[in-house]
Amino acid sequence: MRRRHTAGSPTPSDEGAIRGGTALWAGTREVVCIPRTTTIMGAVKTMLEHGVRRLPVVDAGTYRLEGMVYTTHIVNLLGGGHLHKLVRNRYRNNLLAAINEDVRAIMERNVPTLSMEADVHDAISTMAKEGVGGLPLLDDERRVVGIITERDVLRLVARDIPAEMEELAMAIRALDGIRVEEVMSTNVVCADAEDALLDGMKLMVGRGFRRLPLTKNGVLIGVVTSSDVVRYLGEGEVFSRLVGGAVGEALQVPLKSLVRMDVLTTDIKSSIKDAALSMTAWGVGCLPVIGRGELVGIITERDVVRVLHERGYA
Repeated sequence: MRRRHTAGSPTPSDEGAIRGGTALWAGTREVVCIPRTTTIMGAVKTMLEHGVRRLPVVDAGTYRLEGMVYTTHIVNLLGGGHLHKLVRNRYRNNLLAAINEDVRAIMERNVPTLSMEADVHDAISTMAKEGVGGLPLLDDERRVVGIITERDVLRLVARDIPAEMEELAMAIRALDGIRVEEVMSTNVVCADAEDALLDGMKLMVGRGFRRLPLTKNGVLIGVVTSSDVVRYLGEGEVFSRLVGGAVGEALQVPLKSLVRMDVLTTDIKSSIKDAALSMTAWGVGCLPVIGRGELVGIITERDVVRVLHERGYA
């Protein structure tokens, strides 16, 4: 069962969603949620169907939040993180059996949230302090009525900001005067395009990455993400490579086989605002940064949120 709430559908929280705070205005009122009895594979399919990286897990009867499942959980499950013990120990490396386990076996239970009455600055501050990319917005009974994500914050750069939110509008305008090189992450960790998916996932899990730039002969050729791993699992190619249900062979494909688009980059002298607009237009969460023809850094959605937080807004 999957449930989706919108501001226009008859739900217990409709009236509240309409009168919610600016975080709800900036975020998404149509929230795809799953019950805790959804299988892990069911969660993967739902992520792919709706193009989301995170799913609130709710009580099927009350719609109260019980946890969250993220694309990074799937990488962790497959890639040798602490969740991999479900595959290794309980199911003796049988991936087919493991992915039919209830999603509650891997969901995050301690989830940062906000009230549906919260403002955008509350959301930015909480994301920055908690290091999370999305916050469920709850009513007084802890029912999910919306969600705001880092991607939603990026979209604000291209939106018309209401007059009563002038402080936010000023903060966004200020991004035009900050260069990418001032806030990007340097010393970028890359993987070789020919490396096995399993090795790439172990690197992502070990370093806490959602994204991993790929190089070939020292040249950047793309970025593989946790969503790409979910797609590989959800679209079924992995199953054609399983031997007796065992996961090993299926994770030996080269990382380059998961890359879906040409590499998109930005320049060190570009403004953060331009980078945010590019990420929004292209539907990506990061941009490798090029300086003098070489990869010198990476800028992500989280960097934009962090800058808004550190530069005074929130």
